[in-house]
Amino acid sequence: HELQWYHILPYHVGLAGTATISLGSIPLIFWCDTVKYFNDKYVTMEVPQPSELDTWLEVGSWSWSWMEPVIGELSFLLLCMQLGRSQLSNMGFKPYNNFSKDLRAKQIIKLYPQYDSLILTDYTNAVKYYSSGRVNKNKLLEKKN
Repeated sequence: HELQWYHILPYHVGLAGTATISLGSIPLIFWCDTVKYFNDKYVTMEVPQPSELDTWLEVGSWSWSWMEPVIGELSFLLLCMQLGRSQLSNMGFKPYNNFSKDLRAKQIIKLYPQYDSLILTDYTNAVKYYSSGRVNKNKLLEKKN
């Protein structure tokens, strides 16, 4: 468990990045002040009349004209990456998760060479990175008695 953080770091980075982008996209599309700021700094599109930006839906309609190509392209990119990952798996290449499990198994086998490598590999593949709760050894001993 000492190097476990190393194996799950990409998952944490991916989760944090996804949450940030997901939550950040809402004000970038629907909140007038953020949309105007983003437009001034990066897009430089003509700002509609104030009467055309009365509601959040009108703001979204304006910002969507430049956000749609970016979001559409990123969605297509993710779809293609998923397809590529699937094809790698079909050809026998190991995506990161399997690579990480194999690396973890090799580390355990190196630490405990006296045990059967297949059993250690099966064990490390079965152990989850996170468990739903800690096992209380005292409760286990009480059940045995």
